[in-house]
Amino acid sequence: MKLTLQELKRLYPEQIWQEFSENDLKQRESIIRHYSNQTAQNNADLNCWCLDAFRAWVKENLGDSITVLPSEAEVPTIWDVVNGTAITIGKTRLILIPDEATNTDILTVPQEWVDLHDWVANYYLAIQVNIDASWICVWGFTSHRTLKDKGNYDPIYRTYSLDRDYVITDLDVLWLAQGIGLEEKANVEQLKLLAPSTAEDLLVRLSKLSVYSPRLDVSFKEWGALLINDNWRNRLHKMRQEKASRAPESLEGVDKSSTPCINKADT
Repeated sequence: MKLTLQELKRLYPEQIWQEFSENDLKQRESIIRHYSNQTAQNNADLNCWCLDAFRAWVKENLGDSITVLPSEAEVPTIWDVVNGTAITIGKTRLILIPDEATNTDILTVPQEWVDLHDWVANYYLAIQVNIDASWICVWGFTSHRTLKDKGNYDPIYRTYSLDRDYVITDLDVLWLAQGIGLEEKANVEQLKLLAPSTAEDLLVRLSKLSVYSPRLDVSFKEWGALLINDNWRNRLHKMRQEKASRAPESLEGVDKSSTPCINKADT
């Protein structure tokens, strides 16, 4: 038996529950952004739902607004290749990590959000997204330090996974920690800058048409150094888009359509 959103809220009052608004549903039918393949489209759609619903919850319950990083306009360049959204509330940097899985025993975070100095956040929010039922659930959070100290690193998929035992499910603790300014970041070294010639070679290689993200096709140091450079990341996104738009309709697994995404400014 499927529980209603109200029943879930009563069973798990310490977690954040937010339903998608009718306005969100209508706007998504008309606002379009293009991605380089079906996997990227699905990832962007998931992150869009997550971001919009969480933004609405923050405004309704905290009377605050969020800032999307690096910007609303540039976040698709990240969603095209990496799951997750960086935001700030006040001076606190958060990473929203959405997942459609019904199993909430593990929080899995891409390495980019944990080991790239410029992308590291204070806290990481585990968010279950139920698109069919039109709601999200923030079922827990953890700090960057905990991810580094307790997370299991997977060198094949380049992710950090944290068991639920180390994920704090009472979200009131997060707002308390934010209010007193706890520093929960571990030390992360900055990557060496890429030579322009190396970056150009990587852009050509990584922009090749594929049905998956190119994030695992080169070493993490090369990938990370390319990704944190706004200009190179934007160029990679544009190059992959352009190649996808020229691909034959019959190319299996490569989707030329787009995912809807709301680009709302806080008022």
